[in-house]
Amino acid sequence: MEFWRNRKTAALVLALAVITAALFGGWRSLSSYARRVENVFTAGAEKDGLSIQGDLEQRLGLSANLQSIAGRYLSADDPLLTEMTAARTALSAAKTPHEKYEANRRLTDAAAALNAVLLQTSLSEQDERYRSGQYASLLACNETISRDPYNQQAQAFNEALEAFPASLIAKLTAIKPLELYR
Repeated sequence: MEFWRNRKTAALVLALAVITAALFGGWRSLSSYARRVENVFTAGAEKDGLSIQGDLEQRLGLSANLQSIAGRYLSADDPLLTEMTAARTALSAAKTPHEKYEANRRLTDAAAALNAVLLQTSLSEQDERYRSGQYASLLACNETISRDPYNQQAQAFNEALEAFPASLIAKLTAIKPLELYR
């Protein structure tokens, strides 16, 4: 019991408790901030409900429709169809924002190449309307993604993480900067 009566020991225990509480509180605050920003990527901002993830999923469906139209006019082993399948698979498998960005670029390129060939192909009137609508929607989704607030919010989080005391808390609690969608 003599151990706890020593003022130096009591001050040390108090200091450790304060430091631990500050680190834990800082970690909780930074973790919560990071989750809110990550949620913008997956579920969208509070006001609009649009998200990069939602637009990417919509692009997967639209590209499948474009590929379906092309499948009626091109051979099954056509390199453009093969690349579209590979691009769609890559986007489906992508995990991080950067991986999703790169896979989406690949999908955009594959869709543009496929669309260019379909423009030179005599499509039925119905397929031409469908192709035109699907491709326009693919482009519109990319336009929506380009205006999404995720990158700005992730950048703001990363800048906050560089400032003191967040930089110290981040180092001590393994909080990492958020990956941008680019």
